[in-house]
Amino acid sequence: MALRLLIGNWKMNQTKACTVSLLNQFAQANFFNCEVVLCVPFVFFSLASDFLFGSSIKLGAQNCHHEEFGAYTGSISALMIKEFGCEYVIVGHSECRKYLKEDGNVINKKLQVILKHNLKPILCIGADLHVDLENFESAVLMPLKTELCGIPPDLRSKIVIAFEPNWAINSVHAAPITVVARVVSDIANLFGDSVPPIIYGGSVTSSNALEFLALPNLGGLLLGRASLDFFEFAKIAELFEI
Repeated sequence: MALRLLIGNWKMNQTKACTVSLLNQFAQANFFNCEVVLCVPFVFFSLASDFLFGSSIKLGAQNCHHEEFGAYTGSISALMIKEFGCEYVIVGHSECRKYLKEDGNVINKKLQVILKHNLKPILCIGADLHVDLENFESAVLMPLKTELCGIPPDLRSKIVIAFEPNWAINSVHAAPITVVARVVSDIANLFGDSVPPIIYGGSVTSSNALEFLALPNLGGLLLGRASLDFFEFAKIAELFEI
């Protein structure tokens, strides 16, 4: 069985000095029971690449453009991030969908270019507590089918699916365990025999992580705020042993 994933998304946080201190802590740690991925801001890619070189920790990006190159001021391509040793790329995070207006067609193009360059996409899907979950098929699964359009089954299985309810991100309230269990099951059924890793994110802490990890078929966790605190992150990593 493949190692489960523990992914940290630093978002738009950290100064250079804080980044050096945090990366130094991660670089000296040993994580044996899960594959750890750190998705750092682009300006810290060189630092992260140097600090994490030779460690078991993988470098991830928080986004990338859907084209390989061109006149797209302020954007970063999959080829650029790959040169720094990046292995994972977050796609379709709810904050990007909301603030950058990324839609299903753009996300589909991003998935295609990321997979073309042998990077591993972390495709985020969200849901509103009352509205979307009452109509999960039309609100979540149908858009997901659009985003996966044209991607063959053997490549779909390489996409990490991250369920992050919109209302649980940057909050103190994680999703009810029954909701996560249902979503994981529904997504797994969508993929049939080629089920990719399915992970949960949204207000995960060392106090509630274990109940999520106990769910069958859950492939790991995606941390936001907790990934900026090494000791909290390490506590959660230890729970993968249980």
